[in-house]
Amino acid sequence: MEIKRKQLIDRLEAVGKEFAQYLADMSAAEANAAPAPEQWSARHLAIHMRDTEQQVFLLRTERALYDEHSTVGMFVQEEWEREHPSDHEALEKIIADFRAARRKLIRLLRNASKREWENWVAHPKLGKLSVGVMAVFNYSHSLDHLAQLIDVHEKTLLKRLNP
Repeated sequence: MEIKRKQLIDRLEAVGKEFAQYLADMSAAEANAAPAPEQWSARHLAIHMRDTEQQVFLLRTERALYDEHSTVGMFVQEEWEREHPSDHEALEKIIADFRAARRKLIRLLRNASKREWENWVAHPKLGKLSVGVMAVFNYSHSLDHLAQLIDVHEKTLLKRLNP
């Protein structure tokens, strides 16, 4: 396997573990508290990461690997949440679902041949998305939301420490 590809997959795996561990270390109160109006709580971030891991990155990668050059649709988070409410789900289940989807994706990526890595799906707005490009998008997406999760955690701590 090409070294850059291996490094990308390793980082994607590591940031997924870090995201899940950060969530697991939070109290329920901390996970449910939004740092400010119009900002997501850690729980909402977890739901978003789980949903996009399952419904975007894993699904599209599978389509590219098994149904080469197929078309994929748009994923609109707000619509998905309306149709699939997660208010009743335990944070532990959300984290476990995210981790399971990420592990499956990592297995697929590690086992993909060079030709499969270059397979693509057609997206209505983004055009052709290869397996490799989707892995890079996922890594960037994961880093963005890990930073957001850390920010939520720190702002919650700051509120608690402020007299």
